Amino acid sequence: MGLQRLGGPSGGIRRGRRSMSALSAWAALMAVLAGLLAGGPAVAQSPSTGSERVLRAAERTEPLPFGANLFEGQPPATAGTIDPNYRLSVGDDVAVYIIGAVSIQTVTAVDSQGNIFVPEVGPVAVAGVTAGGLNAAVEESVREVFRDNVEVYTTVLGTQQIAVFVTGFVERPGRFEGGSLDSIIDYLVRAGGIDPARGSYRDIVVQRGGTPVARADLYDFLLNGALPVVQFRSGDTIVVGPQRPTISVAGDARNTFRFEIPEGGMTGGQLVQLARPLPGVTDAYISGIRGNRPYVVYFSLDDFVSQVLHDQDEVVFQADQPVNAFTLYTDGAVLGPSVLVATPGVRLHTVLDYIAVDPAVAEVGSVYLYRQSVARQQSVSLNEALDRLQRSLLNAASAGGTAQADAIAQEAELVQQFIERARTIEPDGRVVVARQDGTIADIRMEDGDIIVIPEATDLILVSGEVAVPQALLYEPGLDAEDYVYAAGGYTDRADEGNFVIRRLNGQTFTSGNIPDLQPGDEVIVLPEVPLAYLALASDIATIIGQMAVTAAAIVAVF
Repeated sequence: MGLQRLGGPSGGIRRGRRSMSALSAWAALMAVLAGLLAGGPAVAQSPSTGSERVLRAAERTEPLPFGANLFEGQPPATAGTIDPNYRLSVGDDVAVYIIGAVSIQTVTAVDSQGNIFVPEVGPVAVAGVTAGGLNAAVEESVREVFRDNVEVYTTVLGTQQIAVFVTGFVERPGRFEGGSLDSIIDYLVRAGGIDPARGSYRDIVVQRGGTPVARADLYDFLLNGALPVVQFRSGDTIVVGPQRPTISVAGDARNTFRFEIPEGGMTGGQLVQLARPLPGVTDAYISGIRGNRPYVVYFSLDDFVSQVLHDQDEVVFQADQPVNAFTLYTDGAVLGPSVLVATPGVRLHTVLDYIAVDPAVAEVGSVYLYRQSVARQQSVSLNEALDRLQRSLLNAASAGGTAQADAIAQEAELVQQFIERARTIEPDGRVVVARQDGTIADIRMEDGDIIVIPEATDLILVSGEVAVPQALLYEPGLDAEDYVYAAGGYTDRADEGNFVIRRLNGQTFTSGNIPDLQPGDEVIVLPEVPLAYLALASDIATIIGQMAVTAAAIVAVF
């Protein structure tokens, strides 16, 4: 049949989705006017935002460094339990109990000579002795004085708080208090973590008196749980080195992060071990720079493992197999699922057979599509028009005499602002499939298409440069200007009589070609272009009309 349905009808309109109701569309058009009054770009949300949902899902973001989540959360508290391997140092508190022939109880601190003092026994050297070996060391000294009938018990009550410097490429370099048994990661967290844009996760050095005493590569910890054990002392310094060359991973992999290249370089095979591509991945492509030129090459996964990777390469893993299905979306007055899976070559009429609607609510004859490829083409066309306008602005300023140059210079800033704001407009990729005779074209579907079946309505939407944008009840025989005056009339910035009419099915009509209005139509009053130089004014008016038709958005020149 060419189409598989995901789930059954829900029995009602999905409450969580944005509907095609006239009131929601009116609210969207109100946003256009608010943007115009603010002087910035005004982008009206189309009644359905499904296309935005799909397009945003496809956008790529810069991946985080591998291991960035190590530094999330609050800085850790100093460990309270004494590790048996901890070596005592100056300032640590020790409790000593001697029972039997004599009874001695004392709590003493390790002094600057590394000794503790035990009454009737004298100083006992314990600096450098492990917590687990403390009892034996003290007992040996006690039995030199009391040979028989004594038992010795010792415990380390607490270790001295120390201060460690954390510097290099961390978020908050400085001096941080902690315990001598705290880990390197504990101190890095206290310093806000490694700077994700500048710091290295693979080059971390612990220095004591300017001499390295330990080195850490956090990849060893992340992958194997290996981390150097350091008993810190006051004055130690943790230095995070600069970030090494990096490789970004995207596509079908479990670890889509930014990885640092180790010393000696990285091959594709080493990256595969880090990124862990998903089962079914057959290919990888590398995009980067080689010899100051763009470099994009595809490899089978077997060939990729032997490739040498370079700084700033991006590697995308993918399953390059024939695709026997693609995804379609539904929106508007639709019952049941909003996602459908279709086979290549399926056409709209076949898909419509699988979309349940309530005929009392849905305007089935006004179905239309949002298509990503069309949105991209519209965006290219709009930007080309803006490029031509920019060239016209430069040519006009240089071609005329002094008087003309002065006049254009006064308007150039407005035109430039218009161009910059207009470039932010994103066309919606709306595809009209309704013919003039009311039939629906049976067009071939594309992956990611969004099929919109709007809700029926008895309202006319009036927006743009009108005093009170609103939804008005449709009345046969009234034309666009009648509705404008019913909405309070034109604003002082309106180009009076210059309308764009948008039908529920996505069709648009401009002044000079406006048919009789129908329920659900939108009447958009375009702004006047307040420029004295007529050539530029004409170009801008054309672009404004193009935006109103392809993006349901208007950028005015004020």
